[in-house]
Amino acid sequence: MGEMMLAPNLFEILVVLAPVVALACLVLYLVLRFVVWAPKPDKILETVRKHALWTGVIAWALSSLVAAGQAGIYPPGQLQAVGSAWALIPWFAIFAPIVAVLGAHAIGQASWPAPKSPQRAAVLEFRRARDFVEPVLGAVVLGVFIFSAGTLTWLAFTPAFPALEPLSSIVGTGWAGATTGRIEGYVLAAALGAALLVLTFGTLLVMRLIASRRSLEMLTAEQNRTLRVIGMNRLLRVCATIASGLAGIAGNFMVQSIPNPDVISTSWINWMGVVNVVILGVMLMWKPPFLGASGDSVGSSSAAAELALGDGPAAAKVGDSALSVVLPVILVLGLGAAAFLPWRDGLSLIFLGVIALLLTFAGSEFLISRNYARPGRPRVQLGKPLPWPLWAALLLAAMGLALVLSLLSSSSSAGNTPNSSFLTPLAYALAIPVIGTWAGALVLRRPALNNSPGSFDTLLRRRSLFRIGRTVAGGWFAILGVLVPVVQSDPNPLALQFNTQLLGILCLIIGALLLLFPVRKFTPADYCGQTPVPLPNASSSGR
Repeated sequence: MGEMMLAPNLFEILVVLAPVVALACLVLYLVLRFVVWAPKPDKILETVRKHALWTGVIAWALSSLVAAGQAGIYPPGQLQAVGSAWALIPWFAIFAPIVAVLGAHAIGQASWPAPKSPQRAAVLEFRRARDFVEPVLGAVVLGVFIFSAGTLTWLAFTPAFPALEPLSSIVGTGWAGATTGRIEGYVLAAALGAALLVLTFGTLLVMRLIASRRSLEMLTAEQNRTLRVIGMNRLLRVCATIASGLAGIAGNFMVQSIPNPDVISTSWINWMGVVNVVILGVMLMWKPPFLGASGDSVGSSSAAAELALGDGPAAAKVGDSALSVVLPVILVLGLGAAAFLPWRDGLSLIFLGVIALLLTFAGSEFLISRNYARPGRPRVQLGKPLPWPLWAALLLAAMGLALVLSLLSSSSSAGNTPNSSFLTPLAYALAIPVIGTWAGALVLRRPALNNSPGSFDTLLRRRSLFRIGRTVAGGWFAILGVLVPVVQSDPNPLALQFNTQLLGILCLIIGALLLLFPVRKFTPADYCGQTPVPLPNASSSGR
């Protein structure tokens, strides 16, 4: 008879964690003492950069939810031993990373180098948290939080099933080994929902702290603003990964197969986990602004340089701000078409998202053409509208789609699969480049900007064409990611076999990275073009 293992009490946990906590406190004190509190006057800018960087690095290191990955899932006998489903929730593993990340950013904002002078300069400045949030990043992070909240709502309606003991002794069942069980979905949804609420309100509080903290007297006003933008950037990126991680935990819970002696299930795919990996990769590559010396940033350009560009900066803001409405458009189109389109493994949702992106880019070009350009202005011909890596991605995706669609066509002709399994992806794959070509034609046919250098107008066209090209390539790869796992493999055992599930996940990741790959940012050199010669009687509005 085996011995019962008792759970550790609070004192035993404190004894185990005490050395780790003491070492962490020592490292934190050394960093604060020799890096933050004692900066050299001639290296203050370098010290501030390192402080901002290490604040983000420490927060990323504490943000892992791996320990809570199996939340709500239990082996045979554990539920009866603890007596309650709530006792199976790893509360510490869920809430500790959230509190640690928010605490790291709060401590980082409260521990900037203190002024050396006993007197402080009073600054009357009204600052809002949203003024320091990059529009595109803010829209993406908001979409991630909405996605996580929707996933947890879905999780609440997931039923429970018990864990089963090994049944291999029963002849003819084909059962091998014990199976895990899961608790009621609403229990885990309540725990993860509470964590998401703590993360949401904690993020808002830290954002408010970043906006309201004192300005560093050693930096200029523009440098202080850039420093706040950097803090917001790193905070939102890590919080978005935690929010998607909560959705990944819910996804792992929901994909657990219900035990059935007649059906043996040995593998499954946690699609929420795949989305979490994609979001993690995107947030890791999303670089914050660079804190340069006074006068190095684009925002410190003089008013004369802005006037020399005419309508260029305003048109650039229209093109950049168009991305902020993409997620709401996708959500509206997806919810509105859910009852009408033939949903097939998320294929229609991907199609709607790509079409929404392309229509948004086309709409921004229409606004630029109507408000900031005048018919008759000569256009500069683009030698290479797209970079060669993007052409390579488009070619690779087109070849993959042609191969997969041909296999689906053969399967459909043989009667193994319905015709819709081939016709629907074919229609989607053809509609995306058609709409992308139309949007690209709007960019190429748009008149030149009013009172703006030709080089700046060319730069805006290249940025728009790059967004359209990456969207078409990303949409094709995403469709490939859905189609590849459903392609029937060659029954010949001597033929080369591929892991279609892994290939599908890889295509989805490539598609997501392409869709979110950032365009080149403006540099001070872009604002130094030659002053254009205005047309006679040309109004600035272009009307």
